[in-house]
Amino acid sequence: MSSSLTGDGVAVLRLSRPPRNSLTRTALSELSEVLDSAIADASVHAIVLCGDARVFSIGLDLDDMEELGPALAAQAGGICETLDQAGKPVVAALSGHATGAGLELALAAHARVARRGTRAGFPEIARGLLPAAGGTQRLPRLIGARAALDLLIGGRVMAVQTEPMAKLFTQIVDNDPEGAAEQVALDMAQSGALWLGARARVAGEEDPAAYARAIADRRAELSKAPEGPWRMIAEQIARCVEAAQLLPFEAGLEFERAAFEEVLETDGSDGLRHAYLAERCAARMPDAAKSAHASSIETVGVVGGGPTAAGVALCCLDAGVPVVQFDRVASGVEDARKRIASVYDTAVSEGRLTAEMRATRLGLWTGTAHLPDLGRAQLIVEAVADNLETKQRVFGALEHVAPQGAILASHSMIHPISEIAGSTSRPEDVVGLFFHGPAHHARLAEVIPGPDTDDATVATLAAFVRGRLGRLGVWSGTGRGPMSEPLLTALRTAAWHMVEQGVPPDHVDAALRRHGMIRGVFEAMDRVGLDVVLKRLSAQAGRADLTHGLRSCLARLTEAERRGARVGAGFYQWSEGTPHPDDAAIDFMFEGVGRPPSDAPLPKARQIWLRLLAVMANAGARLLRDGGALRPSDIDAVMVDGAGFPRWRGGPMHAAERAGLVQIVKVLKEQADTLPELYTPDALFADLIKTGGRLSVMT
Repeated sequence: MSSSLTGDGVAVLRLSRPPRNSLTRTALSELSEVLDSAIADASVHAIVLCGDARVFSIGLDLDDMEELGPALAAQAGGICETLDQAGKPVVAALSGHATGAGLELALAAHARVARRGTRAGFPEIARGLLPAAGGTQRLPRLIGARAALDLLIGGRVMAVQTEPMAKLFTQIVDNDPEGAAEQVALDMAQSGALWLGARARVAGEEDPAAYARAIADRRAELSKAPEGPWRMIAEQIARCVEAAQLLPFEAGLEFERAAFEEVLETDGSDGLRHAYLAERCAARMPDAAKSAHASSIETVGVVGGGPTAAGVALCCLDAGVPVVQFDRVASGVEDARKRIASVYDTAVSEGRLTAEMRATRLGLWTGTAHLPDLGRAQLIVEAVADNLETKQRVFGALEHVAPQGAILASHSMIHPISEIAGSTSRPEDVVGLFFHGPAHHARLAEVIPGPDTDDATVATLAAFVRGRLGRLGVWSGTGRGPMSEPLLTALRTAAWHMVEQGVPPDHVDAALRRHGMIRGVFEAMDRVGLDVVLKRLSAQAGRADLTHGLRSCLARLTEAERRGARVGAGFYQWSEGTPHPDDAAIDFMFEGVGRPPSDAPLPKARQIWLRLLAVMANAGARLLRDGGALRPSDIDAVMVDGAGFPRWRGGPMHAAERAGLVQIVKVLKEQADTLPELYTPDALFADLIKTGGRLSVMT
């Protein structure tokens, strides 16, 4: 935090805590000190609060929030009150980003100036929180209830020149918002006119009935939303905005603070905060930290013409990175071009892309059937069929055309990086790069080094994935396929084991959905394709014999042409994209081996959830012990962003800790005799229970 005084008596208070200007306890204390000093200084006639060109402030520091809770929010709220009642005009100058409590500081000023393109908003709801420094009270006083609810509940961060955000600003300038703010502050000080902050306004004064209707309309919308943490927080926000109209300003602040504290104590808020921090923590990759030799990637080569390869190309084109895409036959190159053009044509027709942007992105793409054309790329991503021999042939050919130091990345789901790298004389340049879902839509990408991958290779690829592509990059030490696969294998195996014990697949799935999973495990396998799941499990069979029963079931179903949703039948019967329980599927599942008894009482949803959570956490513990993951929070990030685990539960490792590690071990031991390879508790749990340790601090 720094302060300076202009010759005209304007005190400039600058937030300076790079790179995000997060509001830590220390930063808030420093701000409070310099603010009090400026207010008390008779030579100061007005105050400007600013950050730097990159960021004003991203809001409260969540690490400090975990330690201090409501006290940190109260500290920020107190500073907002001081700004509001400074006795001198206060103008906020915004650049870069201003979100959360950072934007609340700006709302507490008497005027706001922003650089065009600055992005502002309230993303708290996605992190399990609501504003707690007066945002729910000042915002509707400035722009009305309907617009305030859209911003607070929508959680969007948008450009300041976009409505309704633009209504918050006195000026939006192209350059030098700090200088413009100084002039606004000086004009306010010299005018002698009465300047008032948001607290002096009456919420809904212009049209009280419209304000009340906006609250009622939003409540009606929320009543139709699925129950869960998001809806609960949204309803609390609506109550706070309503309080801004019904209560005096000070009472409204107290109402907001009480709502914040109530939300903060919920499991959903805890899980959402953990998920956010887990994603942030995943950026700390040891290989990248050890290497100071990360190189730049200016052009990407893509090998393959299928949907996966097209997705990788689109991901790069969207980021403005030139792509050279190779397929061994001209028709494959043309198919790739058509796939990419079709995606952009749809985006233009839906208004998500302009014709000019489409032309620019397609102009960055070059298709070729001539392998040496890949020689201009610093990163070459192989995305051909997931067949080891095919991949080895590709990499054997690539080393003859790839420039020295170029990264050779394999988008493999199941094959060891070491076996792929073994087909080259440069294994230090070979690494896995796996996008969860279609690459151009995927938020998560795993960087999977092999045993011989150089640190600089990992550092360069990680920087490119996170920086240029803007993806969540997570380090995976599995050496083969994504980190989520061992946990999904455990989940699928345990679910099948329950079916063998007489629990119908739809009963298992219903329990998972009730506890927040996006899809049940059997429905998810149907959607992936049972033949695809069988292939993945078979590739792991040498080290995962526990899947024998499930693989046998999948083989019987695929032989009966029940391969999943795409053919209309799998574990379920499918109609218009919707699964329906099918008793005939049970006959195929157990053909030749006998159906399980059906007279035993079915387990409750909570029992099913705890058992399946326990096996996922157990698989995660083994992954940590084997070096497949750096920290439990990385496993959580991958499962939330790549495998459909409910975000509000934080991830399987976090959820297991919330459930209690003693309880998790108890559930595992209850089944350990039936399938020891799956249920025997990992030693990590015993160590943590014995020492009083926690998974959540292993970051």
